[in-house]
Amino acid sequence: QSVPIDPENAAVMPLIINGRTMMPLRFIAENLGCEVEWISENSQIIIRYTSKAFAPQPEPPKTWLDPQPEPPMN
Repeated sequence: QSVPIDPENAAVMPLIINGRTMMPLRFIAENLGCEVEWISENSQIIIRYTSKAFAPQPEPPKTWLDPQPEPPMN
């Protein structure tokens, strides 16, 4: 079963891979007014909204916000 995200573009669909739901992040972020940047050198995405930046990373699941990533807690 599939659920359309964008009724005008059938290619914009969520996928379930290994029990994780993968969403079309660029489509969602841009429709919320964010700027999305893809950095191909390290396969990273940066989402900017006003003065904040968000960089999700799937493995291991973590994110960071401006100004810098926080050091890992040990």
